[in-house]
Amino acid sequence: MREKLRIVRELITLHDFSCIMETLPDYKLALVFYDANLYNNYFVCYAKQKGCKTATLQHGVMVAARPEVHDNIDFKGIEFDCFVSDYFLAWNNFTYREAVRSGMEDRRIRVLGIAKCIGKTRKVTAKGEIKRLGVLLDGKFSDVNNGRLVRIVDEYCQRNNKHYILKYHPAYKGNEFENLLSSCGKQMPITATLDELIAQTDGIVVSNSTALFELAYLGVPFFRFKSDPLIDKFRDLHIPMFSGSLELSLLVLSYEAGNYLIDTKELCGTSGSVGNIYRKFLEEFFYEKYAH
Repeated sequence: MREKLRIVRELITLHDFSCIMETLPDYKLALVFYDANLYNNYFVCYAKQKGCKTATLQHGVMVAARPEVHDNIDFKGIEFDCFVSDYFLAWNNFTYREAVRSGMEDRRIRVLGIAKCIGKTRKVTAKGEIKRLGVLLDGKFSDVNNGRLVRIVDEYCQRNNKHYILKYHPAYKGNEFENLLSSCGKQMPITATLDELIAQTDGIVVSNSTALFELAYLGVPFFRFKSDPLIDKFRDLHIPMFSGSLELSLLVLSYEAGNYLIDTKELCGTSGSVGNIYRKFLEEFFYEKYAH
């Protein structure tokens, strides 16, 4: 009964939404945050019925379905399967490949950059020695990675006289891996931000966190942990990766020597102004409106 009542409530809300939409003037483009979401999906379908072009932002990391992975919603390809907009505004070349692999037509994909980086500027940092690493832990769906990652970084730091700081995903309490820390490591409060981690470290170790792409755009040094291929969201990224402490040592040495190169379009779509690129996309429809 409760489920039926929920469905009725959702239908009433969508009907009310339709009534409001009827009062609005005609538009050339409807842009939503996430068209796999119920209300966003309905809004897109409604707008298309009215002859309006539609587009959806990329809300987070999206990968093609992996049938071999069970009981993990991150690898079901739901976002791509539920895509109904005319245009998918992707962050980068990596997402473009995943979307095409899912069956999306490439003509409907626009690689515009990471929308959350609009207004942010790339940091110009002089390359130097990595003395303190930040470790950005995964969320619950990739929990198996975290203990292994902490052990690898701790081993690397003990061997090379370095230090590290753990930043937990908000889904954690903030002390789950405390027993794995040697004197080289410490933990940040659970409320700490990514900006605080960046400010306190010389480089960031990251696995499946979406922050990887933001770090790349901001120009923050990062080193990507390669985990179990089945649940490694970024296994097909075209960037250097490590899976053990010796490989991490080589990546850090490569960075310190100035030989650590990352393809910006692979991760960020652009190293320029993200806002300007999105503005140009929107202007395609604005000028079309006044051309008639």
